[in-house]
Amino acid sequence: MEKNDEITQENESSKKNEVTTEVSENVVQEETVVSEPAEKTTQEETVANEPTEKATQEETATNEAAKNVTQKEKKKSKKGLIIALVAVALVLCICITLFVAFKSKNTSISTSTEKLSVFSNNLVAVKVDEKWGYVNQKGDIVINPQFDYVSAFSSNGLAVVKSESKYGYIKNNGEYVINPQFDTASTFDDDGLAVVSVDSKYGLIDNTGKYIVNPTYDYISSSDSKVRYFELEDKYGYIKNNGEIIINPQFDNAYNFSDCNLATVEVDDKWGIINLKGEYVANPQFDDIESYIYNENLIQVEVGKK
Repeated sequence: MEKNDEITQENESSKKNEVTTEVSENVVQEETVVSEPAEKTTQEETVANEPTEKATQEETATNEAAKNVTQKEKKKSKKGLIIALVAVALVLCICITLFVAFKSKNTSISTSTEKLSVFSNNLVAVKVDEKWGYVNQKGDIVINPQFDYVSAFSSNGLAVVKSESKYGYIKNNGEYVINPQFDTASTFDDDGLAVVSVDSKYGLIDNTGKYIVNPTYDYISSSDSKVRYFELEDKYGYIKNNGEIIINPQFDNAYNFSDCNLATVEVDDKWGIINLKGEYVANPQFDDIESYIYNENLIQVEVGKK
């Protein structure tokens, strides 16, 4: 009986051990199964982190590029600022130099000089502070800037000047030969005559201011020839320098005679050619014609826009 009880106890203990072993194995298996999803989750997290790392790398590269661009822009900006400062310094130097030159007694041609004409009688016209005067070839002021308008000196040594809305004539030392008294005035031509106007009427004067042709015409042209055209009551004719009318006013428009003693005139919107006697060399038939005839054997005309 005692042996049977011992055997029974051993069998029961063995069974308990077997059950316990089985339970342990099941627990181990369950833990293994549970650990497998955890490993998968870790792998997935690693894979998910890879794009983030790439994005971080790309962002770092972008930031470095932006820094490089910013540095380049700063360099360009600094370079531009230096160039601007140099330009301003140069402008200031030029302004100071010109200001000193203007203040110099022996220098009249400066930034205040608006316009220069060709030298005539060894003088050239200059404008300073809205007034005109003359300097010599050394730049010395010969005639102080005091006029509202000046011309070059003519071959007779006189120049037209304007003062207080009237025109007169001066010598190359600035002295008046003919006081300002005309509404308009031309320079003297090679024959020593100038066209002047008073109260909208034109005449001719000599170099003393004496009228050769009284101001009775609506217009008289400037010319270096012995004959010039004039206008009277909307018609054009021709007059000699001594005032003698050689062709009565009869044309609608006219130009001066050329060296070949031919002139172009207009009648009823057609142009023709006349000689010094007023005779037509070519009847008015052209739509247009050259104003000055350089060659009597070949004259440019227009007919029907051709």
